[in-house]
Amino acid sequence: MTAQLHILGAGALGTLFAHRAIVVGYEPVLVTRVPDVTRPADMIRPPEKQRVVTLEDGDVRMTHTFPTEAANAKRPITHLFIATKSYDVLSAIDSVVDRFTRDTRVAVISNGLGYHEAVNQRIPSHRLVAGTTTAGCKLLSSSASDGQLTQRYGVAGAGVTLFGAWQTPLSAGASSIPSWLTPFIDGPWPCEWRDDIHPALLMKLAVNAVINPCTALNDVANGALAEPPWQEQAEQATREVTQILKAAKQTLVADTLASTIDRVIADTAHNTSSMLADIRAKRPTEHEAILGYLLEQLGPATDAPLLTSWLSLLRQRSRDLAL
Repeated sequence: MTAQLHILGAGALGTLFAHRAIVVGYEPVLVTRVPDVTRPADMIRPPEKQRVVTLEDGDVRMTHTFPTEAANAKRPITHLFIATKSYDVLSAIDSVVDRFTRDTRVAVISNGLGYHEAVNQRIPSHRLVAGTTTAGCKLLSSSASDGQLTQRYGVAGAGVTLFGAWQTPLSAGASSIPSWLTPFIDGPWPCEWRDDIHPALLMKLAVNAVINPCTALNDVANGALAEPPWQEQAEQATREVTQILKAAKQTLVADTLASTIDRVIADTAHNTSSMLADIRAKRPTEHEAILGYLLEQLGPATDAPLLTSWLSLLRQRSRDLAL
């Protein structure tokens, strides 16, 4: 019998991993939120029964029909991927936590930091897998009819996906790759297991702390940060993040941050950062799990005027959206 894999947060990233799940032999189920009967849109919209998604990667097109399931369904969840926005991670897992068993296995691949331990405590096994990925895709079209959502996504890049245990084993050699993730790691895309995933998570956050707000607040593609006038901002932000990392004794990440950012900007020159996409779509941004964590939770306070100003601007935008 094919094992089910529930996807919580079936946006661009979640949909990409749903397609990958089919490729490696899983039966993915997309988890949808419980309709809010107080919202007029939810009152007139029929419940989603299935989703037909076409994934376009160059000349290759794959179309799959995914079953959907409301978060408050009764069927137990055995394997779960969380791919929501960082600010929705805890509320999303709380919406399905009653469906967990002691054998439920969970991996979270959302951006940012600051929520992982709370997620780990909600899992009966306390064996959360944390992941980070540079893979991505972009929504090209979407339409709904009679309970079916039909979507097209374009792959922005296969990227590299890294997984590791959130709680690093205390003894050397104690780590092993969970069997349920082996198909993804052995799949036809760059994917690795790290015995210590924390440096990779911190590096992703540090890169995002420079590129995402700089592109979002200036409304430019990633590649613009390699040229004037935005290059100076990116370089100052990189220096400030490096200083914060060194103060927190994260020297391994700090020493390679500048070269990593240069490479990411070059490799994703034509891409739109997720934060810029959120701003253009008038959605909330993930500034708290990125800049907020970096400036207020990682370690001792350091002087970071540009990063602080960015966080202030994004927080004000968040307040304005809530009005």
